[in-house]
Amino acid sequence: GFVNQGRSVFKKDIVVQLLVVWVVSPVLSMVLSYTLIQLLIEQNVYPVIAMAGVLISVFGVKFLMNQA
Repeated sequence: GFVNQGRSVFKKDIVVQLLVVWVVSPVLSMVLSYTLIQLLIEQNVYPVIAMAGVLISVFGVKFLMNQA
């Protein structure tokens, strides 16, 4: 546990994955909710276009990092 091992607990892969999911999940939920509200209620297409651009950029960078 934490008492015996100290901060080395945070370096384990499963703990890092849990922390990443704990941070990313609410942010992703917020972004998707905002985009859907803008699209369906406000009839504003710009956030959908911006999100598509961000997704293309993220997947492009991920692809380039895997090539190196």
